[in-house]
Amino acid sequence: MRIYTSFGAVYSLIQRGIIKKSSEIGPTLEAAGLHGLEFNPCILEISPRYARGFSFSPAELKDIPLSLHSNYVDFNLGSLNPFIRKAAIEQLKAEIRLAGEWNIPVLTIHPGWVRKIKRELAMEFFWDSLAGFLENLEPTAPIICLENMDHRPHKLCNTAEEISKTLERFPALKLTVDFAHLGLTGEDITSFLDRFQHRIEHIHISGVIPGKPHSEVSLDASRIDFRPFIRRFLDRDIITVIENRPWEIMMASKRALENLQ
Repeated sequence: MRIYTSFGAVYSLIQRGIIKKSSEIGPTLEAAGLHGLEFNPCILEISPRYARGFSFSPAELKDIPLSLHSNYVDFNLGSLNPFIRKAAIEQLKAEIRLAGEWNIPVLTIHPGWVRKIKRELAMEFFWDSLAGFLENLEPTAPIICLENMDHRPHKLCNTAEEISKTLERFPALKLTVDFAHLGLTGEDITSFLDRFQHRIEHIHISGVIPGKPHSEVSLDASRIDFRPFIRRFLDRDIITVIENRPWEIMMASKRALENLQ
């Protein structure tokens, strides 16, 4: 298991002036004993305004081991609007190119959400969009992983059944298992892992306390103990991304993961 952090924890250090330029991110991760960083391309858009006094150069991230999280802002492969679906596909193509240029092995994607239409139709639009995208992938493309979504009813693929139907249609598609999302949706975690174990290629981890953002809950503070389930993956060469912020909460989750080994 390789332990990465999401950018949220790094951003908390930027906000506090502890990290002042992007060239300091890699050494900070290394000093903390982290193996890499999950990167969201939206950072390329907002980084000049991230924090006063912060100097950002995307090229300085290329030498850091990275996974890529697709930019989910205004992104909807299941939209009723064909122009929004087309824009989402074009975005994924751009992110695939970025992954190739930066040698990033994994891209996690969100499916989208339901708006103005029945859920079944939104899923059909999502599958149609995904088919057009996956059919034209180059052999050198990164592993594409669908993320299981949280409990909010407008989110697509927030049940095991919708995930199963999607994976059955697309044998090349893999799964990013988000443990906090499983806890929030009330899924039977053992059953979920048994069902999709052979498709899981990426992990997101944080804790769950009802009524609190899961990004603010460390693994050891979680009301649901995910650690027995994470043990299944300890011997795999799989990227496990801690989705916590600020930095101190992320490090608490890191220690909890390390104590499993």
